[in-house]
Amino acid sequence: MSIKQKIWEKLDKDGYCLDKDLAKIYGGEVNYRVAEEYKRSWLKLKLEREEFDGKEIIEKMHSGRKYYIRLKGMDKFSWYQVGKDFYEQIKI
Repeated sequence: MSIKQKIWEKLDKDGYCLDKDLAKIYGGEVNYRVAEEYKRSWLKLKLEREEFDGKEIIEKMHSGRKYYIRLKGMDKFSWYQVGKDFYEQIKI
C-alpha cells in the first residue's frame, strides 16, 4: 500500500491526519510537502463527490491536462472541470 493510500485511508476513517499519524505512516522522516498535497487532493475529491452526488454524469472528456464532465440536461457545449482523481473514478 502506498503512502498516499495510507494517508487517504486515515482521512476516510477519522477525517484528519496529525503529524504523529504521518510519522507512523512514513516510518521515519516525513515529507510534509507531499503529505499536504495528498491531503488537499483527498479533500478536493471528497468535495467533488458531494457536489455531484445524485447527479447523472452522461459524458466525460480529457483534454490535455484538464478533465471535464457533462451532466444530464446540460447544453452540449457546457462542461464542468473536475480533478483527475474524481475523473478516474467515474464509470460511464
